[in-house]
Amino acid sequence: MRAGRRRVLQAALGAGALALGLGAQWWWRTAAPENIAAQILASSFQDFSGRPQTLAAYRGQVLILNYWATWCPPCREELPLLNKVQQDYAANGVQVIGIAIDRIDNIRQFTKTMALNYPQLIGGIDTVEQSRLAGNQAGTLPFTLFFNRQGQIAHRVQGAVTAANLNAEIVRLL
Repeated sequence: MRAGRRRVLQAALGAGALALGLGAQWWWRTAAPENIAAQILASSFQDFSGRPQTLAAYRGQVLILNYWATWCPPCREELPLLNKVQQDYAANGVQVIGIAIDRIDNIRQFTKTMALNYPQLIGGIDTVEQSRLAGNQAGTLPFTLFFNRQGQIAHRVQGAVTAANLNAEIVRLL
């Protein structure tokens, strides 16, 4: 094959790969959020007793799913805010769930000292990947997802949530 034809073929293959990548990105942005929301809600997480729990039981409620770890300072700082949200909005059908990415012993000990008033579930490596697919491309903690009553992801917060952000999103979703 002549050098000129080879370059044209390489350019065509490169353009095709670029088009495929852009198409996949467009598809992911339009189709994936619904799919990943359903996948997250159907996923099984362990509770402190080692029993599997799914989030599907919370359908019909505004669900705030907070990915965190005991070793993460911003995670620890926002826990009292999430406690207050659970206390203030539970009667309105709002449920906060913590998904801790850590060893169960660390989580159990830490949550005792914090007196958290909302369920804590244990996530693993697959949970981190799931959060990436839900919009946490950097894989950072904390990461918070807000689900509407229909089970769709309505809002994402990468990094620590603020009281103003929490309250504004909850009011919008109620």
